[in-house]
Amino acid sequence: MLSFLLTGFGIIGSYYFQLIIDRIVPARSANLLEIISIGLLTMYMIQAFLQYLKRYLLILLGQRLSTSIMLRYFDHVLHLPMSFFSTRKSGEIISRFLDATKIIDALANATLSLFLDASMVISVGLVLYLQNAQLFFISLATIPIYALIVFSFIKRFDQTNEEQMEAGATVNSQIIESLKGIETIKSFNATDHISNKVTEQFNEMMEKTFKNLNLDNIQANLKNALQVMSSTVLLWFGTTLVLKGQMTIGQLITYNALMIFFTTPLQNIINLQVKIQTAKVANDRLNEVLFLEQERLAESDLLDTPIRSTDSPLIEFKNVSFSYGFSENVLTSLSCVIPENSKTAIVGMSGSGKSTLVKLLMNFYTPEEGEIFYQGQDLRSISRLELRHSFSYVPQDPFFFSGTIMENLLFGIETKPSLKEIEQACELAQIKSYIDQLPLTYQTSIEEGATNLSGGQKQRLAIARALLKQSNVMILDEATSGLDTRLEHLIIDNLMAIQNKTIIFIAHHLPIAKKCDVILVLEDGQLVESGSHQHLLDLNGTYKTLWEMMTVA
Repeated sequence: MLSFLLTGFGIIGSYYFQLIIDRIVPARSANLLEIISIGLLTMYMIQAFLQYLKRYLLILLGQRLSTSIMLRYFDHVLHLPMSFFSTRKSGEIISRFLDATKIIDALANATLSLFLDASMVISVGLVLYLQNAQLFFISLATIPIYALIVFSFIKRFDQTNEEQMEAGATVNSQIIESLKGIETIKSFNATDHISNKVTEQFNEMMEKTFKNLNLDNIQANLKNALQVMSSTVLLWFGTTLVLKGQMTIGQLITYNALMIFFTTPLQNIINLQVKIQTAKVANDRLNEVLFLEQERLAESDLLDTPIRSTDSPLIEFKNVSFSYGFSENVLTSLSCVIPENSKTAIVGMSGSGKSTLVKLLMNFYTPEEGEIFYQGQDLRSISRLELRHSFSYVPQDPFFFSGTIMENLLFGIETKPSLKEIEQACELAQIKSYIDQLPLTYQTSIEEGATNLSGGQKQRLAIARALLKQSNVMILDEATSGLDTRLEHLIIDNLMAIQNKTIIFIAHHLPIAKKCDVILVLEDGQLVESGSHQHLLDLNGTYKTLWEMMTVA
């Protein structure tokens, strides 16, 4: 309805010139001129409101499309397996998110063109034909040429759009990486090196952008030249008809004015192909991510089946092998058991597979061979939500979101603990005294990247956060490496005193392992020894070698 109203107002406005030239001026009718002019001004005011309404609906459509496409992409990315993030740069992922705007623009314009522009072309085309059939067929003759100009550039635009988007993703990735590593850049006096690297990548992106814009410039000028020549031919032929008395001057001017309402929407429909091609490239890049399989859903994920308690060992690895991508195995036929409520240390040289072991346990990755059991159930059959609810994982370099200390402590916790419980957790993690001396205590803001916290403070906060989760199993992956010996000793003693909780320590610092019930010794991705500290020393094997190396150091 809105389309027909706008089209009708456009047609009526064009006939204003014909009335003035053919009727009002010859009749010298000032009253008629006044009535028609006031009516036309009123109509233009209504037309302006309808144009606003049309634009409003287009914006609303764009908003809904943005919500659908962008949030769907973000939600999909969040559910992708960890292997995706280990092989993609942040800028590459973000650039695809930004590419979605091109899809939204194309879809919104397609909707507008199909309903408004198509109705305008049909309605005005009919009026033009009735106005003068000869001029109308001359007008139609330029359409195939215009379409040829547009469609002949499609393949080139495909190539340049893809190159431009890829170059933009590279620049985004480098800038994000540089900002994350600014401390390293400055400490190595590498600002010029990084600046030159970004400049080189940015110049390459500008080159691709220029190539794309230049193509657009060539096409636009060809279209403009065709439009100007078409108008000239129309006026030439139309004036000839006026001279022959087959058409009035008013009719010619009206026809010329109506042509704008015919050619503009027609060009919009044809030009839509360019937007669609740009959106197609963006959509292909988006689908590269959207078509990736999300974290595998076990049947129990769909049913939200809780984990069953059994008489089996709490955690058991059976002949587990795993590698990252096509590299050599990090773990090879590894088998081990972690008893319930035990304090277990996993030790070994760097690269022996300690961290990989717990990442498999967290179901961040899936073993290529073998099985992992939790409470007697294969991890592949356990609800991922329930499994991760049962584990608290503290990495060596914990991540904190922008917000307050309290918000970060309660992150991901479904049942909010009392202030007393929060303080107890912070006390166990030896961070309470630091928080208490802050002016805003738990409401103190943590800056982006937790730059206002030291490495040790971040580790202690992360341990407190893990304690508040009230999980069955707590995993500390070198989680006290940034602490001095005194603080580490206090925290480890506090953790050892906790009852009814299984705690797994990934440790290079063997005094931690010494306090544990069970020590698992890994070497080249295999379990070579297990037992208590004294038992392993008596074996006179790998663990004793590690212990003696630490003692000498």
